[in-house]
Amino acid sequence: MIDIPTTLDPASGIALRYAVTPPHDGDPLWSSAVELQPVDGFEAIVGSLASAASVGAAGSVGAGGAGGVRPGATAATRSATATATATAPAGPDAGVCDLPLSARFAGASGASRVDALLRGAGEAVERRALHPSAAHPARFGNAAGLAATTLYAHHPDHALSHPDAETADLYWYEARDLDTGAPVLVPADLVDWPARRADLFDPSPSGAAAGASHQTALAAAMIEVTERDALTVAWGRRLRLPTYVPSPADTGLSAMWRRAREEGLTPVLARIPTAVPGLWCMTGFLIDPEGPGALAAVGMKASTRPAEAAVKAFQEAWQVRAALRALRGQGETGRLAPIVTEHDRLRHMLTGTAYESVRDWVAGFREPEPLPAPPPARDLEAEDIRRALTADGAGLLAVDLTPRLPSAVAAMGWHVVKVLAPGYQGLRMDETHLWSWHLPRLESAPERTGCAAGLDDPCEAAPHPLP
Repeated sequence: MIDIPTTLDPASGIALRYAVTPPHDGDPLWSSAVELQPVDGFEAIVGSLASAASVGAAGSVGAGGAGGVRPGATAATRSATATATATAPAGPDAGVCDLPLSARFAGASGASRVDALLRGAGEAVERRALHPSAAHPARFGNAAGLAATTLYAHHPDHALSHPDAETADLYWYEARDLDTGAPVLVPADLVDWPARRADLFDPSPSGAAAGASHQTALAAAMIEVTERDALTVAWGRRLRLPTYVPSPADTGLSAMWRRAREEGLTPVLARIPTAVPGLWCMTGFLIDPEGPGALAAVGMKASTRPAEAAVKAFQEAWQVRAALRALRGQGETGRLAPIVTEHDRLRHMLTGTAYESVRDWVAGFREPEPLPAPPPARDLEAEDIRRALTADGAGLLAVDLTPRLPSAVAAMGWHVVKVLAPGYQGLRMDETHLWSWHLPRLESAPERTGCAAGLDDPCEAAPHPLP
């Protein structure tokens, strides 16, 4: 049985230390921050966990209860340790690349201490499983010489790597095609975080999830890739999204809405249509009044329960806002370009240009309607999600990362799965990689979603606002 204090005990092999911080200074949420134990081959990071916890952890972490914890970027833990430095080996005969802070820190925010700690523990388990492990060996070679089906033969029309990756000597892991069950070799750089070859790939922790069973972790990971595809496509085409306001029955959402208004913010709630029936992919925006230093924070969450998804989307937006304010408090004034790393994006979001790009997109949304209250819905099973995404051309591939977990954590019942969707648009971390736009996916967006597009060429889009 999963036990959160035991999961985070240093003896379990996940956490070096952790902290929990109550709401403070305009941040209405509890925050947890976890520093992961160093993995063999990585140099220790320099940073203060206490400062990370005081900021909170921005990220799309969350799922109802301990049965599934959805991952996402921990923007606030990154910003709180912005001055930390670390290195990671980049493979045989390669140089040394900077270790992203999100590979060494995890965290989350929640409405209560228990909620924040549960979410933070789940993200810590997921992030730990993204580190390479001798328990999960990789093959080495190029796609032509491996005598096995690889991603490039299985799904050639993807945007997950630079074209040169198809002929490069790489490390590979075996994934499973979720439609046929067939084995497919995928580059390790699409699984590991951090990756060895950021020149050929645009790696991120997105698409990995931890849960109390393989199926709950798999379902959460598939929802993660659905969300990231939805937001990145909607942003790249500037889709005119439907918007909502709380209905009188949505007491939790109404309270969060009022809190935003009391802080002088404009809350906006939009839905991005997806291929999964009954799934409400909600995006929450918290927008400052125009003026010097104005911020626009974005969060998202998908659920079969619209009001629950909306509340969690706004929670994430609050987390991002807290991260940006903390970064500014450290003396950051903003950075326009280029955006290559996760920290670059946070600095960009401090600029007036970033604020205006979000504000102007939201200004083009449809007029709001009361958020509907459909009949009580069950959580979607992994098979429900798989069928819908497969029919939509996602081309789902899954890698079981549970063998990478420390034995005590795996014995508790934790599972971790990484899902790749080569038919979908991935989350773009490095804005200089123009090859990472899945152009057919973006071209079909208005027809698929029923939302008019305000931008024809996604390469002209401003950097997206999801850290």
